[in-house]
Amino acid sequence: MEALNPHIIELHLHDNDKTSDQHLPVGDGTFDFGKFFYLLKNKDCIHTIEAHSPEKVIRSMESILRFTGSSSDS
Repeated sequence: MEALNPHIIELHLHDNDKTSDQHLPVGDGTFDFGKFFYLLKNKDCIHTIEAHSPEKVIRSMESILRFTGSSSDS
């Protein structure tokens, strides 16, 4: 992550439980988003959320705010 961090401008985000490409909301599967966002050091970049319903997009947005410690006012 240290080597890639300067080059990351966009994140394509969704979660799964390692059984298939489920497109779960961020934080609803098994991926360690806490560690991931820590390693990115709250990098300012575009977040593309791949979810299959408006409700799942909202849940992902709420999780990303929790993981990054960002304010929804930013």
